[in-house]
Amino acid sequence: MSLSTPALVVVCDDDALLEAVRATCGASHRLVSFARTGLVDSRGDLSAHGRSIVAAAEAAEAVLVEWVMSEAPALNVLCYHVRRGLYAPLLMVGPGDDDSVAACIAAGADDALSL
Repeated sequence: MSLSTPALVVVCDDDALLEAVRATCGASHRLVSFARTGLVDSRGDLSAHGRSIVAAAEAAEAVLVEWVMSEAPALNVLCYHVRRGLYAPLLMVGPGDDDSVAACIAAGADDALSL
């Protein structure tokens, strides 16, 4: 992996979560973040923003996605496309209730982490 390739792709709209990830990773880790909103277009297909995430994820060592149940359809589309070209772990971060964990795994996550 080249030095310009992100080691961790983070997809979230929660500033506190993003800062916690940045603080945990430290300066030695490469991290690129994307907003969770705008993943799909009006037809439910992956948007240009979503395709940018997929492109970054293909070169990442891990992908971390903030799970929000109300946005499950868009997150499912994103995860489907990320999973097609990714061999690194796909992790979801969410509330941790049984329904959310099951939905994360069904969407293609390797594991679900609770807040």
